[in-house]
Order: sequence, then structure tokens, then C-alpha cells
Amino acid sequence: MKKITNNIINKAYEYTYCLIKIIFWLAKNDISLNKFSNIIQFGRALESSKIIFTFNSIIYENLVSDWEFLSTIALLIEEKIW
Repeated sequence: MKKITNNIINKAYEYTYCLIKIIFWLAKNDISLNKFSNIIQFGRALESSKIIFTFNSIIYENLVSDWEFLSTIALLIEEKIW
């Protein structure tokens, strides 16, 4: 049971980390966050294992979560600079 739980946690981490990387890429390339869901759909169409998360209890694919991720990235970059 513990192995299954760890596997779920690892998958959730990979999924979230992948979403953060996509949001960072969008911001870096000056692409609107409105395109985020389209990129996620594209990744799923390509069957990217890190974007396909079968446990639907964690979904961060909305504009509120996107802005929160982007704000966190911005704060981390600002802290690194200062």
C-alpha cells in the first residue's frame, strides 16, 4: 500500500512540475496563459506521460491556478535576483 501511495505522490509531483514548466515557458516566450489549456490538450494528444494524470483529484488547469503558479515563479526569480 505504501508503494502505491508513493507512486501516486510521485505522479502528482511530476504532473505539477510539468505544469509549472509549461507556465514558465509561456511567460518566457510572452504567450498568453489563455493558451495553457490548449498546450495541455496537445500534450495529452501526444500521450505525454507527465501530463496524463489519472487521479483527477488534482487538477491545476485553470486561470486561477495558472496565475498562482506564475506569481510563485516570479517571486522565486525576484528572490534569486535580490
